[in-house]
Amino acid sequence: MSFGRAWYLDWQEKISARRSLRLALRLFGVYSVLIFGLLGVYLALHSLRTFWQGLAALVLARLVLVPLIDLFYRKQRPYQKYSFDVGRSALLLRPSQKPDAFPSQHVTSLAAISMAIWFFSPALAVAALVLTALTGLARIVLGYHDLYDILGGILIGGALGFILAVFTR
Repeated sequence: MSFGRAWYLDWQEKISARRSLRLALRLFGVYSVLIFGLLGVYLALHSLRTFWQGLAALVLARLVLVPLIDLFYRKQRPYQKYSFDVGRSALLLRPSQKPDAFPSQHVTSLAAISMAIWFFSPALAVAALVLTALTGLARIVLGYHDLYDILGGILIGGALGFILAVFTR
């Protein structure tokens, strides 16, 4: 599903007008990766095997699988397609001009980590998947992705993380 230029521009106006909305969207759309970093610390203290599975899932998703997909499938981000300016973050959010929207790197990585920890704690994995979904929703509203980018990231990353967890048990 692709939202049109008017939909994205309407959200950009809302984000500009409401500081609390802007902060909430950035928390989930950008800084959720820091929450996953805390999850990594927790896993390192409680299950070293699961920590390494999650780290392997992150590396495979972020540094191997998504770049491989980008070689063969190029897709513009909504802000590129509809020519609008998106918010920036001092630490983690910088707009790119590369057409590499599919799949979302954030969501693919977070879904892979979430599923890699499934056998350690299904409840923790579900909580991580909920945070992954919120991250995806925020990235849609921010104008970095459309729904297909997010769903693709959840499916690809989730499958990668689950397969990795199964074969490294």
